[in-house]
Amino acid sequence: MKFRQFISNDLNEVFKGSFISLLFKVLGIIIGYFFFIFISRFYGADALGIFSICWTILMMASVLGKWGNDTAIVRFLAEGVINNNSKRIFSTFIKSFRMVFIFSILTAATVFLLKDFLIKIFFNHQTTNTPILIVSLCIVPFSLMSFTSESFRGLKKITAYNLFQTGSIYLLIILTCFFLIQQNITDFFVLESLLFVVILFAIISIIWFVIEIKKITARMINLSDIKEISYREILKTSTPMLLTNSLYLIMGWTDILMIGAFCTDAEVGIYNAAVKTAALGSVAIAAVNSIAAPKFAEAFSSQGVNGLKKLVKQTTLLSFIASLPVFLIIFLIPGFLMHFFGNGFLEAIPSLLFLTAGQLINTISGSTLYVLNMTQKEKLARNVLFCGVLLNLGLCIILVPAYGITGAAVATMTSTIVWNSLAVIVIYKHYHFLTYPFLSLKKKKNVRS
Repeated sequence: MKFRQFISNDLNEVFKGSFISLLFKVLGIIIGYFFFIFISRFYGADALGIFSICWTILMMASVLGKWGNDTAIVRFLAEGVINNNSKRIFSTFIKSFRMVFIFSILTAATVFLLKDFLIKIFFNHQTTNTPILIVSLCIVPFSLMSFTSESFRGLKKITAYNLFQTGSIYLLIILTCFFLIQQNITDFFVLESLLFVVILFAIISIIWFVIEIKKITARMINLSDIKEISYREILKTSTPMLLTNSLYLIMGWTDILMIGAFCTDAEVGIYNAAVKTAALGSVAIAAVNSIAAPKFAEAFSSQGVNGLKKLVKQTTLLSFIASLPVFLIIFLIPGFLMHFFGNGFLEAIPSLLFLTAGQLINTISGSTLYVLNMTQKEKLARNVLFCGVLLNLGLCIILVPAYGITGAAVATMTSTIVWNSLAVIVIYKHYHFLTYPFLSLKKKKNVRS
């Protein structure tokens, strides 16, 4: 394939959007790195472990609160832009927003009612339920902020989308805590700072999006022959995506929760530092996904399987090339990277290597879940992740009590490789191409699933 043929208009748009996202992701990673170093240095590994568990519970609760609408809205808005129908775009956002608001309130109430149980399971040394109380208060604003952020992505407003990500939250928490420390307030107020930040971001993101969507829809027309999406249709799409997102998050955070249940808070903090370091390798694919997800929906709707295939292989190759130097650095100097967190974090080096290997396979496989979700195959994505979750949970139950954080890393690496491989096979079965960037599919006999 010639280079000019390889660089399509879709890839140009993906590249431009990905470059913006990559800048934000790199900055976010740097901020996140400094955030974990800041917490571990000023408050200790125990405090980092407490925050990690609370953040995990918040992430999992927000998935229920959003009920898959954060993923569905990307597809709905991308399709609405193609149809050039302003009424459908605006009504879909409003209906999905209402659903997120209701589901997040119900989720927050559930977490609040289960506060004593959660404290007993994941915070063995805690005598107060304050961490869970704060988490329950964060669920509604965090869910609304996250949903609105994804809505920006559906309109391909990548800068706005990236401004409301984890890196920005960490930065404001650091600034808030640093201010308190300067005032000689050295108590652990990280969770309270988190609550303040997510409320602030939720308000800003909602106001910003409403202004933005009015500007965009003002240039569009209302086609009478295209009916609005009903609540039932939204739920029909978002519910499988909820299950997919839930499974993905459960698989991503099972290791943290299992370590919290079987090990100490300090070990949770040490392991989470390895997780964040390994995640450096996935920055590029996350940046590509930020703009590629709606482009997959557009390519599939307008160009069919051939357009989808070309875009998927292009974005996968782009992600791999951008990620390769990072993976090499992690494999070559893992001890140097972990030393930044403190000498006690060096025991996580084996975990870091296993986790990075899993991220490498994830990057080579490409944006498999987004391909399925953006092409109306969300139920298949759910099934793939369900297999991964079962494997990860089973391995964690076996390996974490016996091998601690290293066992958790092995379980995560193995399940990551398995579910990515399954997703590649499913895409090949339905669309007859592999997402791997190195295999030519001009001759079907060269394809192996």
